[in-house]
Amino acid sequence: MSGSYSFEIAATHVTAFLHPAFQITPSAVRDVWRDLSEICAKHGCKRVLAVSDSALAIADFEKFDAYKLAEELVTRIPGLRFACCWPGLRTDTGNMLFVTVASNRGVTISFFNDRSAALSWLLAISAQNAST
Repeated sequence: MSGSYSFEIAATHVTAFLHPAFQITPSAVRDVWRDLSEICAKHGCKRVLAVSDSALAIADFEKFDAYKLAEELVTRIPGLRFACCWPGLRTDTGNMLFVTVASNRGVTISFFNDRSAALSWLLAISAQNAST
């Protein structure tokens, strides 16, 4: 695992903490997917909250990068529900392509600027499933 990110396992989800030194590049994201998939498999978890307390440096992604990263995530953790949250996070063409590709393959992703809203969204399915 890299020093630029860490994980915390809760009863309902895994939190991926992306530290200020984390730079969002295809290679770095692949490393997170690899480590996250191992943790999710070990703990039987399909809900992940990715957070940072600071704005993150985002590399210029080609559309192909967004497409391939979505495919890799879906392959590693099928059926995942994934919330991303950090200051200044906004949706753009690359993000939306990533979301669309993942969604078409059974992974649900949403972006937030507010951590409590992200966690509420992430756990909403859990509450519905508990009542059925």
